[in-house]
Amino acid sequence: METINNRFFTSFDINEHPIADSKINMRIKYFSLLRSFAENIYVNDFTSETLNEYKTRFRIQSIPEVSASEAVAFFLNPWRKKHLILLRYDLYLINCPFSINQYDFISAMRSHAARICTNGQYKSFCRFLEKTTNMTQKDKLINYGGKLRELSLHNRSFLSMNCRRIIITANMSSGKSTIINAITGKKITRTAQEVCTGNVSYIYSKPFEDEHIHMIYDKSTINADNEELLSNDWDKEKYISSYFNLSFNPKERFCLIDTPGVNSSMNRQHGRITRNTLEQRNYDCIIHVLNAQQLGTDEELAHLRWIKNNIQNRRVIFALNKVDIFKSKEDNIDSSIATIRTDLEKLGFENPVICPMSAYFAFLIKKKKLEIRFSEEEQDEYDLYVKKFNKQEYDLSRFYPNNSVSTSDDDATVLMKKCGFYGFEKIISGG
Repeated sequence: METINNRFFTSFDINEHPIADSKINMRIKYFSLLRSFAENIYVNDFTSETLNEYKTRFRIQSIPEVSASEAVAFFLNPWRKKHLILLRYDLYLINCPFSINQYDFISAMRSHAARICTNGQYKSFCRFLEKTTNMTQKDKLINYGGKLRELSLHNRSFLSMNCRRIIITANMSSGKSTIINAITGKKITRTAQEVCTGNVSYIYSKPFEDEHIHMIYDKSTINADNEELLSNDWDKEKYISSYFNLSFNPKERFCLIDTPGVNSSMNRQHGRITRNTLEQRNYDCIIHVLNAQQLGTDEELAHLRWIKNNIQNRRVIFALNKVDIFKSKEDNIDSSIATIRTDLEKLGFENPVICPMSAYFAFLIKKKKLEIRFSEEEQDEYDLYVKKFNKQEYDLSRFYPNNSVSTSDDDATVLMKKCGFYGFEKIISGG
């Protein structure tokens, strides 16, 4: 997919909308006016669903016949006119014309107003648009609906940021999907000891949490549910957008490019899809996930040789996942990493960046911090991991010298550093 509408990447929160607690007559007339403009100015695939969010928030069960002209007349009354400033903010949130010049956007609003207004209404409406276009911080009107204005500015600022694109590759059952879920802080991808990824999926970050996950596959939706997200029956590229619950505020947007496991014996096409993606797509770095339980398999070595021989000028980060399975009396984390480093250097990777971690524990830490209820099994696992990673030999923060534990860190950050995931997130963020 070459282009995706900006609405796909932006967040949306109208819980504090000024109209939401008004009398029902005002809510109905405002929604009628908003819908008229939204359905005629810069419409996108999500316009209808987003309008339904307004309808729900305004608690409108059914909408009586209200003409756009009647709605305009209602809000052009002097004591209601201030509400029209909300129209501009809401249109930005619904249709996201952030790439459109402000004056072109105002011109589009005027053009639609000319179609629905009487001559007198049109002149009054345009005068108000002109007034709101040239507002300064001293104008009292600018503060009305300030929350909506802030959201619009936040989305605009976010879309202006550079998007860091990261391809993730691995053998099957390496924990690749768990790493993606740990980065986002939510279950975006399916995790199981089986083929979970049948094609490429693009997972984009959003500017703030709005409890909506957007997805484009067979249809476009801003309300993807678990069944849609975790299905593994898809046979073409999938696009997902959600807020990433990172351990810190990033300076860039993110796009995680999830690829199929390269060693599927049931479908050799998966390896070809991954390699075509590595050769043909635009991205900044590669994360290759190493499974601490199955290091150095023939399929993995063949894939790494292929990357080294065919992909140039791309940074490769090696995520050593599932370190939590190591047993202190039988395994030595330091010597295991030293061996992996030697093997990678033999393949031609100079000074390989190796990030030891427990992605599953990181996922549990974020889930607890977000106050998402644990299952009984998750609580037992979390308690076990807390004990384990508080032991000196399992403290992985020593492998990330620039991200060591600080006395100012809260409990969640301390655990994120000790399980290696905080340092990993810093590295993939360019830090």
